[in-house]
Amino acid sequence: MPLIDNSYNSCRIPEFIPDPDVDVLQLLELALKSNEYCLDNEEQCKKTGTNWAALWSFNGSIMIIQGINFILMACGAYFWYPRLIGAICNCLLSCCHLAAWITIFATRFSPLGNYCAINIAGNQMESNGSFNDSYTYKSEGGLMVSFGIMQALLFCCQCFCWLPLKNTPQKGDDDKDKKKDKKKDKNQG
Repeated sequence: MPLIDNSYNSCRIPEFIPDPDVDVLQLLELALKSNEYCLDNEEQCKKTGTNWAALWSFNGSIMIIQGINFILMACGAYFWYPRLIGAICNCLLSCCHLAAWITIFATRFSPLGNYCAINIAGNQMESNGSFNDSYTYKSEGGLMVSFGIMQALLFCCQCFCWLPLKNTPQKGDDDKDKKKDKKKDKNQG
């Protein structure tokens, strides 16, 4: 595999240690697929590698922006305009959220992502320049899958956040209800 510009995305810093639970044939198959991918996409493979760093940045940005928007929508419990603006932003952000969800699985289950996910070498650097194994590439691969599942659930919730806006009483609704009650009283009496 060619040298990758970002050491984290190379999945080889400090070293590549395959998971001993992975079958040798599966390890060779994953290595072959990742090497084939890099031969077919040499420039992209060299430039981005696994692309996990960009994945974390993109998903983190989307989640922070959505958190701010949900605070805006919570203010909408008392005021109409924040609810309206938050609902419109929520609709737009749901498209970004869907893109983030697709990206997390496409990146994690790419040939390089699958190969990296069996690396049990530690990737957390300590202040003295050494790496500890409390956090590994394999654990990050599992974390990506967990976040992807959580994002799918949050996306479903996000898609139905328009329901409170739809059910909001509007000015004049009380008058319509009073007229309906009067008609019922006249028809019964």
